[in-house]
Amino acid sequence: MALRFLIGAAGTGKTEYCMKEIITAQSTHKGRQIFLVPEQYTSQAERDLTARTERKGILTAEVLSFGRLAHQFFAKNGLNRAVILGDVGKQMALQKILLEQRDDLPYFCHMMDKNGFVSRLGKTITEFFRYRVTPEQLETMSNLEGLSHSVQDKCRDMASIYRRYEEFLSQTYLTGDTTLSLLEEKLASSAAFGDTEIWLDGFYGFTPQEYGVIAQLLRLCKRVSITLPMDEHSYFASSLPPAAPFFEPHLTKQKLVSLAEEMGIAMEFPVFFKENPRAQTPALAFLEQNYFYGYYKKSPDHEGIHICSCATRESEMTYAAGQILSLVREKGLRYRDIAIVTNAMSAYEKGLKGILSEAGIPCFVDSRRDISSHPLILLVNSLLECVSMTSAMKPFSLI
Repeated sequence: MALRFLIGAAGTGKTEYCMKEIITAQSTHKGRQIFLVPEQYTSQAERDLTARTERKGILTAEVLSFGRLAHQFFAKNGLNRAVILGDVGKQMALQKILLEQRDDLPYFCHMMDKNGFVSRLGKTITEFFRYRVTPEQLETMSNLEGLSHSVQDKCRDMASIYRRYEEFLSQTYLTGDTTLSLLEEKLASSAAFGDTEIWLDGFYGFTPQEYGVIAQLLRLCKRVSITLPMDEHSYFASSLPPAAPFFEPHLTKQKLVSLAEEMGIAMEFPVFFKENPRAQTPALAFLEQNYFYGYYKKSPDHEGIHICSCATRESEMTYAAGQILSLVREKGLRYRDIAIVTNAMSAYEKGLKGILSEAGIPCFVDSRRDISSHPLILLVNSLLECVSMTSAMKPFSLI
């Protein structure tokens, strides 16, 4: 039972180091190796780990997220709650609760029929579960002095809905909201993972539910290694101001150290990563090291960095398209090696699609699309409205 930190800024090789250790441990054919990463990174991490092995395959090593770890543990050890409730089932349960309590919800009674309300309510309840907010805490908050009547009503309504939802789940249901809490509960009475070593990568912070699971893994596993994106100076600092670039990882490190000390877990000396092989020029390395600090410091070189000011958004996008074509035709790059990053996707998305399409540049835009505006969904909704019309309505025709 030991805790070890792998410390380094982004691009310093923490993930590569974890994969090399996993492959080396796997070659001994002793114990298990679990690479724990965020849900959205599991597929890519598994591909990368497999590609790095000598025979392009993994045997004792596994790439999991917290959710997949929970479901794997339940599948192997059994679970009394047989009914797993998905996102659609969760929304149906919340809709049922809202209809039953409509007259007892003074704040939400006028908005519960609005499009997207149940989905947003479900996300809020998910956050309550993750950060272990209870209905009792919401009721206590509603009685605080200085709050407006609308805020007090909102807290009471949320407490009432939340309590009814917990009662509904206590029957025979299991959802993603309660998965990690249940995993922590089952691990507390389990002797599994005794021959397992775990690496956690891609996180800069954890929710209270995840801290609970990590505490049990620290108790059970041979060693837990956790990567944190921060530099050596920030790691050894006693405290950091909230505006510091590595404030969140430093806060996570302090919580994990306190957790290990409370449980009597041994702390190994951390591994530090300083060189950044991802920055291929001195200017990019300098920018990565100094970008988030408030003081002014001049770079001795600017190779690889180009700043261009354009009069309009359209000229910006046209210039970017021209640079992409130049890189592909003259430098030999591929389209998949190039990315356009913006902090205002909604302002650029439509124009960028048109300009890139006109230039013959294939692109994928990483943005959320409203499913309710999809032509197929509009057609289905229109047909349902037509079916629900009474014979007294005017005749209609579908084109």
